[in-house]
Amino acid sequence: MIGKRYHRGLQRRSPAATILLGLVLAGACIRTPAPLPPVEFTLVETGQQESASSEQVVRVGFLNTRMLPFSSAGSRADVIASRILAGDFAIVVLSEVFSETGRDRLVELLGTLYPFRVEYIGSEKLHRVDSGLMLLSRVPLSRIEGSPQFQTQRVRGNTELGSEPEQVAGYVRFVEFDDCASADCWAGKGAGYVRTDLSGRPLHLFFSHMQASYGSHDDAARRKTVAARNRQRLQMASFIESVAGESLLKGENALVVGDLNVDVNAERSEMMSQLSRPFPFGLSDVWTDHGPPGDPGLTFPVRNPSVRFDYMLASLADSTSMLCVGSMSTVYGLDTRRPAEDADISAERRVTDHLGLVSDLEESASTCEAPRFAGRGRSAGSSGVRDGAEAYEPPAPAQ
Repeated sequence: MIGKRYHRGLQRRSPAATILLGLVLAGACIRTPAPLPPVEFTLVETGQQESASSEQVVRVGFLNTRMLPFSSAGSRADVIASRILAGDFAIVVLSEVFSETGRDRLVELLGTLYPFRVEYIGSEKLHRVDSGLMLLSRVPLSRIEGSPQFQTQRVRGNTELGSEPEQVAGYVRFVEFDDCASADCWAGKGAGYVRTDLSGRPLHLFFSHMQASYGSHDDAARRKTVAARNRQRLQMASFIESVAGESLLKGENALVVGDLNVDVNAERSEMMSQLSRPFPFGLSDVWTDHGPPGDPGLTFPVRNPSVRFDYMLASLADSTSMLCVGSMSTVYGLDTRRPAEDADISAERRVTDHLGLVSDLEESASTCEAPRFAGRGRSAGSSGVRDGAEAYEPPAPAQ
């Protein structure tokens, strides 16, 4: 027991790193939320596509949680966890889970339903906090063979083998980005990789949180963030090739999920070109190909979305086990119901500052069909909802 506690203590970030990140990030966005009451607004059922078959549906969700040090992460974790529990997700990826309070609360509330977890991936640099990445799965993770250079003992979670760091380390690979700019250099941002099996066929899942852009930056600083993000994408592409290149050559299915901090109007083409390199059968932008027609999929800021920072990318080339995108939508804090026409969404910015992403993947014995939307309304980031929302200027460093 003493050894276990000692090892866990080593994994926790240094107090200095926590204070520094808190001052730079949370302190810079002075509007730290007050304790969060239950978020209440009228909702109707989800506006996602009607399923065309009775095949197994695998729901994948992603959310930037904005759980910075010194933020009211515990109460917000309660809201996010309740929505995950109600959403019937198979796999959930979260970013910006920097708060130990928020992380512990999520594990406490979700650990039973999601027994396979990557809760924490630490940094190799003492002055940095962790990656902020977290993955929750109801589907067992598969042990990863090879690529020992990307195996880390700075990890916490739970697997079929157990929850000791050396046991969890066999199920996840991670690369910490070499490049960063501005306040991002206080965080151990990087890219993670896990593998699971669906009906006996592999699904490779890569997840990341990349360099942010800051509204307060001048042109010179902005160029530095763009350059850092560019090098991070190249490093992530090399990482994907190293840990799963042979499997991807066989056409096995893969997803890339995360807050990639790329505005769809700026770096998207370059991003797709760079991240597609390890995928010989191509990599598609799930929102562009499967999102609601006419909806740009904007995800930030939550109350009046104007840019798209969050992505799900897919390479679904496995002809033995067809995996089709059944639907794709943006949602408030992973709440899979859509807001009613008269919904008051003002409280949502107190949950987090990004919209979440939800995609339903359908296992199919035949070819994939084009999405057929039921026309039940708009997703959370649609222009109609944006136009009806009060304009909101977010704190600059909250991306």
